[in-house]
Amino acid sequence: MQQSSKPKQKNGKPGLKLEAFRTADLSGKPESTQVVRHLNEPGTTWNDLVLDPESLAEFFSAPPKPGSKRWTSYFLASQAGPYEVVAQGWGEGGGYRLYVDGKLLLDNWKLSKALQEGAVLQLSAGPHKVVGETFVDSFVGGRLRVGIIDESKIVSDAAKQLAAKVDAVIVAAGFDNNSEGEGADRPFSLPFGQDELIREMS
Repeated sequence: MQQSSKPKQKNGKPGLKLEAFRTADLSGKPESTQVVRHLNEPGTTWNDLVLDPESLAEFFSAPPKPGSKRWTSYFLASQAGPYEVVAQGWGEGGGYRLYVDGKLLLDNWKLSKALQEGAVLQLSAGPHKVVGETFVDSFVGGRLRVGIIDESKIVSDAAKQLAAKVDAVIVAAGFDNNSEGEGADRPFSLPFGQDELIREMS
């Protein structure tokens, strides 16, 4: 997902601090700590478990290994104004939550409400602390992808200029397997960015 600026650590260096735990509740000492460029954790899907019948039976005979992760960084807002914060989870086998400036913004920890969820925040110019957390206690799950962008930059200037030159614009909007599935309810709102695209094209 696109971001208006690259995330930074507390020391001002680029990236996010990622802590991985062997527990499903972020408890205990992290098993590992590293710096990653983006909050873009794909998790494990059923498509990743393409095994022959024998291996599949052996795989499911062992209990799933729980785990959890925490990302910590700072988003640098280039100017004051409305910013869209969006997250994508997996919807089953775990959950996620997202904090901005110490406040819980998106909460799919115990109940997965949607595979994609978003909120609009009025941010002041400057750094804003972002913390993302996810857990998995099943064979699949653990996905968390987060994006933050200035609302005015969701639709590119090139797309707006192109739309202004034609008599009609056709926008293909809707859901796909990344924005809806059996693991969570589907909201009535369109996935991230599509409302803005339709509005700017009209």
